[in-house]
Amino acid sequence: MRRIYKRATSVQVWLGEEADDSSLAIDLLNTLGAPPKHAPGERSIEYPSFTSEEVLRHWNALEAFFKRPWWERVWIRQEIALSTLVKIYCGSRTFDMNKLDSALFMLSHVASLGFVNTVSHANDENTVSLPWDFHPKMLVELRKRTSNGQSWVGLAQLLRMTRSCKATDARDTVFSVLGLADSDVYRIDPNYRQELNEVLFNAVRAVVGVEHGLDVLGVCQNPEKKFGLPSWMPFLMEKWRAMPFTTTNDRAKRFMPCLTKSEVPNVRIDGRILELQGDLVDTVNFICTSYITNSANAESVEFVYASWRRFANDIAARRLLAKEDYYTLVSGTEPELTRHWIRFLTVLADEEQDLDSRYAQPGGKKNVGPDAFLDDPMTAGIYRHLGLNPRLSRCYLLPSSYSAASPHPNYRVHAGLQKYAVGRRLCATSRGFLALIPAEARTGDPIALVNGASFPYVLRRSTGDADHVLVGEAFVPTWLGPVPIGPFENGVAEGMMRAACNASMNSWIRVC
Repeated sequence: MRRIYKRATSVQVWLGEEADDSSLAIDLLNTLGAPPKHAPGERSIEYPSFTSEEVLRHWNALEAFFKRPWWERVWIRQEIALSTLVKIYCGSRTFDMNKLDSALFMLSHVASLGFVNTVSHANDENTVSLPWDFHPKMLVELRKRTSNGQSWVGLAQLLRMTRSCKATDARDTVFSVLGLADSDVYRIDPNYRQELNEVLFNAVRAVVGVEHGLDVLGVCQNPEKKFGLPSWMPFLMEKWRAMPFTTTNDRAKRFMPCLTKSEVPNVRIDGRILELQGDLVDTVNFICTSYITNSANAESVEFVYASWRRFANDIAARRLLAKEDYYTLVSGTEPELTRHWIRFLTVLADEEQDLDSRYAQPGGKKNVGPDAFLDDPMTAGIYRHLGLNPRLSRCYLLPSSYSAASPHPNYRVHAGLQKYAVGRRLCATSRGFLALIPAEARTGDPIALVNGASFPYVLRRSTGDADHVLVGEAFVPTWLGPVPIGPFENGVAEGMMRAACNASMNSWIRVC
């Protein structure tokens, strides 16, 4: 199948008949993804104005469009990833898949401002409700990673993109993406005679020993070991509990720095036990009780952010906070602290931080009105270079009554919290570092630093034996080096732990 889609001149996708304002949704995507050119010699752009009711209709149309079942189907990943030209048809309308990235970027930008019309709430409070355009974003990311069929993708990353997808046969969450992974690296053959657990075991075994292979552990999120699986094997049909941390900034094409000097993990598998080489280097000590819910609005998100700031200040006042975190996240001017918190909450990959910093006016005051970027020729030029028109996007996605209104001053902080803090809590470790940890983590849970891993892992001693259960990923910004913008030296965490706690990084940690 991969050869068919790779050689196809184009792929035509039929989403069904017109319904729920789908024509309006496609017209909006075409406008946002390929706005009229704003350049000398071009026609002047007419900027429309809409009422609150009309803008709400726009958002409802887009939400209904992206909730169509096709976006969630696991087998469409391959056909979308391998073809250069993909045309989406619905009713009498069509749009080019290549426009989707720009359209989603502008949707995310406007939604991050926190106005009421742009908030999408969850139906299920027990699991993380990903943004309603999550599956389309995954498809865009997949097309980028494959360069439209020119590059292989790591199987750990592919499995991340199939979790919570729909499949008639659960084994297809693995088999459907094997055509996008290099068969010389991942030697897995689709075998429908195998049980699901055996398929998942073979996939994880093939993944964990390669570069970035341990990223698959961030997909697991199963410390209870449900479905008869070890905690280090993901059940891909279950909904997310938290958004997995990203390891790359795709827009800037920069990789996250490495925690250790080892690029490739050193692992062993003994039956149902995964052995990781590294060390237990820290412990969850204090946990902040405030957390983000699925349906959090700007007011409740700001409450959590303020609570997390007070938590950090309290730990510092008790002289339990490491000096690195004190100087970056507690002490300093407010603009500096906000910038460092944004980078912390977005896992050092905030896409708009550099642009947002240019909105600052003398004296630290920000011009944060909806059209503030227009006052800065450099910022406006960057958007236009990308073929985007934020002013036009805001006309369609914000009512005219908001034209003079300002977004919440901490909207970038809120965007980071809503992406990574849902399903996670803030903690202070025994060594005094602030960290994002899974909501299921408890005081006393050890934190492991593992050779070749992108992130540390919170573990828990398994009842009655010396093994551990995988609770989930953690993010400790200080372990990657200084938080301010600048180059990182790989292996900072390893060097720190070898010196601070005599960690050998050669121990074998057993995970069951």
